[in-house]
Amino acid sequence: MFAIMRYPSLAKLIRICMVLFALSIPAIVIYVYETDATVLFILRYILQEIRTLPYYTKVYIPFETNAGNYFFGMLAGNVYFIYKDNELAFERLKLNMLLLSGGTFFVMMNFLTIFLPEGHPICPSIIVATFGTLLKGAWGVFPAILILYLAFKNPPSRLTIMLRHPCLYFISKLSFTIYLVQYGVVYTIYRNITYPVTYDGLTIVSFIIILFIQQQFSNLTVNIYFSFTLHHLLQALRFLSPSCYIFA
Repeated sequence: MFAIMRYPSLAKLIRICMVLFALSIPAIVIYVYETDATVLFILRYILQEIRTLPYYTKVYIPFETNAGNYFFGMLAGNVYFIYKDNELAFERLKLNMLLLSGGTFFVMMNFLTIFLPEGHPICPSIIVATFGTLLKGAWGVFPAILILYLAFKNPPSRLTIMLRHPCLYFISKLSFTIYLVQYGVVYTIYRNITYPVTYDGLTIVSFIIILFIQQQFSNLTVNIYFSFTLHHLLQALRFLSPSCYIFA
């Protein structure tokens, strides 16, 4: 994002590279490691399978296979930065058509997962790899289009007005910190279980309560760090050097 704004002459090339990276890396990984196109497991055996499932360990977790969806969000932010003062941005970007096409693609890709084979691939498949990377990309492209649609719609929709409420700003920070810590919290608790897990009602409720308390504590800790410590650090850097305004 910084490179796009710092070097406008290279912006187009950088955007193309980001999209190519987003669409190619998951496909390459799925093809090379012969994984499923998406996470396929029986919920009852999730604890036994989730730690060893090829797709989960090779595609779902690693940074390089997930970076593409962040790239789509960054590109949406870049588009917003360019058109934020343009009153005709909604029409110029053809957001009605983009939302319709992006939504259709998103729904179609998720619907087609019901036709995926139940067994794991026994050999590399270009079709499976292509479908997997398009499915993963759909989860990055559609939210990016939706955000631009809500940002530029004039007059603002009720949903947009609601999302601008200060309370939801705070909730959005918490939701991001939930995303940052949720896997670590869940994995740590399951990793240290010393007795057999039985899926009765009491156990499920107990685990939900434990996970909720642990996550909220972690969320608040991370949120306080981002909201206060990092904020004051950047303010100090900006005060020390005018060139640091780029961080604010």
